[in-house]
Amino acid sequence: MALVAVGVGGALFAGVEVRARQEARTLSERARSLLHANTTAAPELQHLQADRARMFVDEALGLHESDELRGLRHLTSALSYLQKGDRERALQRLDMAEGLLGESADSLALRGALEAVAGRRRSAKRLARRALGRDPKHLRARVLLVDASLDEADAERALTLLNSLVREGEDSAALHNRRGIALETLGRLAAAAAAFDAAVRRDGRLSDGHLNRGRVLRARGQAERALAAFLNAARLDPTSSAAVVGAALCRLELGDRVGAVADLERAHAMGDGDSQALLVLGDLDVVEGDLARAIVRFRAAIALAPERAHAYLKLGNALMRAGDFGEAAGAFERAIDRDGSASAAHNGLGAALSALGRREEAALSLARAADLDRSDPNPWLNLARLHQQGGDLDQARQALAAARQRDPEVMLAGL
Repeated sequence: MALVAVGVGGALFAGVEVRARQEARTLSERARSLLHANTTAAPELQHLQADRARMFVDEALGLHESDELRGLRHLTSALSYLQKGDRERALQRLDMAEGLLGESADSLALRGALEAVAGRRRSAKRLARRALGRDPKHLRARVLLVDASLDEADAERALTLLNSLVREGEDSAALHNRRGIALETLGRLAAAAAAFDAAVRRDGRLSDGHLNRGRVLRARGQAERALAAFLNAARLDPTSSAAVVGAALCRLELGDRVGAVADLERAHAMGDGDSQALLVLGDLDVVEGDLARAIVRFRAAIALAPERAHAYLKLGNALMRAGDFGEAAGAFERAIDRDGSASAAHNGLGAALSALGRREEAALSLARAADLDRSDPNPWLNLARLHQQGGDLDQARQALAAARQRDPEVMLAGL
């Protein structure tokens, strides 16, 4: 009789254990479903419900202990730390997860996201591809590869990936916004505008969608519609100086200079390190003939963003107008250091060197500018002036003829 009782008890215990494992499996599947949510439910990694997923895993661990569940808990913790901006702890937890589970598409995609946060784009791209080698349909790895491609200006690759995701049913505002960026990079502005329209239709609260839409509409000459888009972006994200500057540029095109200046000063006062407002204000100073104030603004813009070649180019042009050719040459050289393909900077340097009497160096800079931009007549026109001033009229006429091939209306007195 005792043996029968023990047998029944053992069967009951086994049944309880089976049910506990089943419930634990159900809970772990619920956790994984949160980690694999589509981009409509969770547009970015930041929106995945990592803490809720970890809660399900903790419940599962209370029912049944296993390396799989412990590894999954470390994985959810790693995502949670990424979302909180604690990269070091996220990497520690990710290492612990892979120690129990081995590498997976999930862990590789998450590691790639951590590399992207650190600015290591190539590493992020490599990890995304490794993740896709394990699971070609892994959503977050594919989005990570899209972002890495956009960062590297490989818009064709990004667009191919995005079109595949949309065809498969990923119809989120976040992906349409990325499609717009890729199309804009490729110069397909009408298609880009349509993609940004789709993004804001799906999520009217997506400030980036409104901002990007405004930029493309302005590029297409639709200043009034662009202004409305920039104002929507600024309303949704009051910290966006880019939206305020975009609105200012539209107001300038619509003839509202007072409103534009007010917007630009507001954008600069935001203090977010964006130099664009100062650059536009400096441009207005140049138009008004206040070169001293323009130079001050351009220098301030450079202090905020010393890596931008464009700011040095503007400074160089203002210094040229002010007659400070030595300082102008230095500004153009710094622009070239940052972007050696900037034809306008080589042209400016050539003009500055010419004014300083450094004729041979000037000729080399102007020839380089003419080669970099095959449509701009100014480098050839400046070469014509240089040769004319040196008394070599034959070469001056040849240079002027080359300038006229690019713009038949250019003229040079004395030739």
